[in-house]
Amino acid sequence: MIGDFRRKHPREYHVGFIRYHLNVLHMGRVKEIYDVGVSVDISSRGLGLVTRYPLEEGHCLLFKDGHVINNITAKACVVRWAQEFRDQMFRVGLEFIE
Repeated sequence: MIGDFRRKHPREYHVGFIRYHLNVLHMGRVKEIYDVGVSVDISSRGLGLVTRYPLEEGHCLLFKDGHVINNITAKACVVRWAQEFRDQMFRVGLEFIE
């Protein structure tokens, strides 16, 4: 867990595969990244994710055709924080974009 704080929106444990894509600037060109992560928790406003791709704060992730988890449909989210916790494994906090 990053920091010691109380969440405005309580999260529940949720484990499942999440397919996402994003556009990143690489060597002056836009590169489209498609990847799969594993969700670890969810709330009405966000999602915790573990992924091998080094996501960074501010990245915007898109879910094809919306992704439904626990009756929550998400089409996009923004990375609010990211931390490498193991060699080439990243834990990120995502906030859903409405």
